[in-house]
Amino acid sequence: MGDGNARGNSSNRPEWLQQYDLIGKIGEGTYGLVFLAKIKANRSKSIAIKKFKQSKDGDGVSPTAIREIMLLREISHENVVKLVNVHINQADMSLYLAFDYAEHDLYGFYSYILAH
Repeated sequence: MGDGNARGNSSNRPEWLQQYDLIGKIGEGTYGLVFLAKIKANRSKSIAIKKFKQSKDGDGVSPTAIREIMLLREISHENVVKLVNVHINQADMSLYLAFDYAEHDLYGFYSYILAH
């Protein structure tokens, strides 16, 4: 998953990641990559998994990631995506956030409004 190739040998994936079937990469931003996945126990449920890019300082989890986690754990609103879980890959200390999948984001709506 770290190289952008979502489909890989499941035996090489961390144990927590084996509960998901990775579909593919759906986005990339300043702070990380986002992958679409299905929960193996409930194939009708889609999850977005965000992998944070490594801290430039190499000193662990970025303050931005910590702020995002803290805010999302506190917020519960129908218009804010739900944080489902937080995972750390012990092998390289990379951070992953699992969200309920939302087909559209605010940027997409904003772009649509500007175009019309």
